[in-house]
Amino acid sequence: MKYKNKTMGLYIANVDKIKNNDYYNKIINQNKFFNKKFKTIIICKSPNYSFILRYLFFYKNIIKFFIKFKNNLRFIYIRHPRHNFIFLFLLFFFKVQKKSLIIIEELPTFPLELLKIKFFLNLKVLNLNQHFLRVFSNYFIDHYSAIGNKGIFFKKKVINIFNGIDDTK
Repeated sequence: MKYKNKTMGLYIANVDKIKNNDYYNKIINQNKFFNKKFKTIIICKSPNYSFILRYLFFYKNIIKFFIKFKNNLRFIYIRHPRHNFIFLFLLFFFKVQKKSLIIIEELPTFPLELLKIKFFLNLKVLNLNQHFLRVFSNYFIDHYSAIGNKGIFFKKKVINIFNGIDDTK
């Protein structure tokens, strides 16, 4: 496929890269949609390493790609991130290095109202670490996306996306 310009996107998926896995196939199909407009690269975790090494290489590959292609990078799409301090640092790093970068985070597929309820329930059970990181990460996120949902989440626009299961669209 030929692209009119060198503009790129980065699709970060916090899943193991296992072919013929339904979850990974869904990511591949969603990425096909992005590739209709921009060349978009997927970075996933490798199942060939132990748990700690898997995450180390995952984050290392994200940073290497960003540094190499940041001038051509227009957006980063993040599917179900782990809201931890490393993720927060990455978001900060992306925005400091390239202010015009658009960062989109995909929300889980259940309705947004339930996600909002779950978020506030986490507060009640004193899951403050997760709450703190989710609130802080919102400062770096430009948009949220959800399958079959539109609306507002954390005062940001939610973009409706297709589910990635049916790749005929």
